[in-house]
Amino acid sequence: MATSVPHVELIETCWPWNDKEMTEGILDEYRTDDFQKKRDKLLRRLHETFGTDRVDVAECVRQTLQDRNNKVNLPTYDGLGIVSTSDIESVNRYMFDPERRQDEVEIKKMQNFLSQATTEEKLGFIRDASYWYILSSDYDSNVMELVGEILLSLQLENEMKRFVFRN
Repeated sequence: MATSVPHVELIETCWPWNDKEMTEGILDEYRTDDFQKKRDKLLRRLHETFGTDRVDVAECVRQTLQDRNNKVNLPTYDGLGIVSTSDIESVNRYMFDPERRQDEVEIKKMQNFLSQATTEEKLGFIRDASYWYILSSDYDSNVMELVGEILLSLQLENEMKRFVFRN
């Protein structure tokens, strides 16, 4: 049960941890008597009201990430990956220029890849491009425009609105 924004931020930092002792050691620093009393009171009220049970959050997050990793068809730079809803055998990942160039040749390579890409490959491209480049009109505007075109072609209207608003 997340009790506050700082608590969620703490949990988020625990996601990549695989060592249970390390996780417990760091979490113990945040388990002061005052925090523990408030937490216990909140958990008691939640249990009484909703019939909830205690959950080992670190283990739950670790298990969720493991389950998701088993479903990922296309890994992405941010570690989240793309999960396919269809039964596809293989997906290709666009290999971005290590120098992060976005010249005419690189943009043409991207366009050629995207013209033959599946929906999953396009989504992977968007996620990786967002990680690899600074998608802003002030920086990597050529790639930003390409991502916008993909969002429109996939009819992801809400995502396009957020993308435009962000820039």
